[in-house]
Amino acid sequence: CYIISDLGEGQHPQDFETTFLSLNTANKSDIKFVQGKWNQGSTGVLSFAGEENFQLIISKKNPLISSDDSEWGFTLIKRFTPEDSTGTSVYKYLTIDEKIPSFESESLPILPGKYPEPYETNLNYGTFIKLYNYKARGLYSNIVFDLYNRISLLLHSIALPIRFYERRLGYIGHTFEANLAGLSVRVADDRNQNLEEGYPSSAKINIGKSSLNVNLYVFKAGKMKNYSRNEGVIFTVNGQTHGALTKQFFTRNEIGLGYLKDSILIEIDCTNLNARNREQLFMNSRDRLRDESIKKKIEDEMN
Repeated sequence: CYIISDLGEGQHPQDFETTFLSLNTANKSDIKFVQGKWNQGSTGVLSFAGEENFQLIISKKNPLISSDDSEWGFTLIKRFTPEDSTGTSVYKYLTIDEKIPSFESESLPILPGKYPEPYETNLNYGTFIKLYNYKARGLYSNIVFDLYNRISLLLHSIALPIRFYERRLGYIGHTFEANLAGLSVRVADDRNQNLEEGYPSSAKINIGKSSLNVNLYVFKAGKMKNYSRNEGVIFTVNGQTHGALTKQFFTRNEIGLGYLKDSILIEIDCTNLNARNREQLFMNSRDRLRDESIKKKIEDEMN
């Protein structure tokens, strides 16, 4: 199971249905560090939350924002399989008497304590989300290893750091907690140990009227495996990776850097790319690129 918690704004129980549980209501494109689109960002996890697609949400409004409410709201989200072959699965969330259930409490002991205690430290406000039996393919080691490295690549530059806690029994490692600040900060901190002298370096490429920043990382022998799996070029928007080219990109004849493919990582910041070109370049799933003319133009600029 994965738990995601924060000491953020939190939500009143009566607001759950227009925030955590809403769909197709508003675009967050004006909030530069937020990645959700059409209020559907968080629902992307549901299909990976076990066979029953089960999720728990608990939240309480931050008293610095609203001091007139001490209530926690909570709900469960679950997938329901159709009863016959003609139907489709639906997701439902829990209400009691047509309301999000709530209760009063100054705090809840649901944040992690010292390893291996998963629930010990009090949460006074904010949000707690638990995803049950999450399908994290190939990311089964101590959370500060494989999953940490993977999310570091996907969140190249983030607005706030994320604290990782491993609280499963039986895992090994010199630590069970770590701060994630994104790949750009991580590489900068480890520059002397892992990067060749003079890197990272930067440049710009022009796609139409848009100027895109390009960052080049050249790692010392054997060091890149701690930062990237098979990615050679990553494409980011607002600090988040939206697609990638594999290391095989560098083996192309026009590139001619196959001997360095295990040492080079390029980040192309597409934040300034105009909206139409972004739509042509990125899939909504953010796991691969469209094979369109914009991708070809960017590749040509890197040749």
